[in-house]
Amino acid sequence: MISSIHSNQPFATSSVEENFFQTYLEDAINKLRDSGLRITKSRVQLLSTLARGTEPLSVEELHSLVGEEGCDLVTIYRSMLVFEEHGLVQRSFRYNGTTVFERMKDSTPRYRVFCKESHKFAELNEDLSGPVRGAILALEEALRARGYAKVTHLLEFFAVKTDQTSPATGNRLAAAVNPAPQG
Repeated sequence: MISSIHSNQPFATSSVEENFFQTYLEDAINKLRDSGLRITKSRVQLLSTLARGTEPLSVEELHSLVGEEGCDLVTIYRSMLVFEEHGLVQRSFRYNGTTVFERMKDSTPRYRVFCKESHKFAELNEDLSGPVRGAILALEEALRARGYAKVTHLLEFFAVKTDQTSPATGNRLAAAVNPAPQG
């Protein structure tokens, strides 16, 4: 007898992942529609691809994932700018300067470190990102109080991951950096 936790589709997404995907997609479409923007096939394809992504993606990577028939590079560039303006994606950069985008999980900015060797992002835990977030929010408010509008920020860390168990670092590195969430 097959246990109820087994599936005949071992690589199918879990219902939690599928619910997140559907919720993100519906919320994003509603946000665009409420802003008076058209809901095009290209925008839906891009939002779907971003919703299922586990790592930030460059415009070229998005283009290869949606395919030639999906939309051209110019459409992707323009769509990412629209999505960013409406809080649907967050822009980041890889060490080599490549601009990458990922879906916004919520309105809280995320801070990560990008490993220059593995080319992977790792999210900083709340103990480190919380104080940074607080300081940046205070600075943004001070700038608004001085008359600045549309204040945004970008903060990225780049490093080479060392042996986490070495005597020099102990477990501090492992405790400070959590792997980027997968969904």
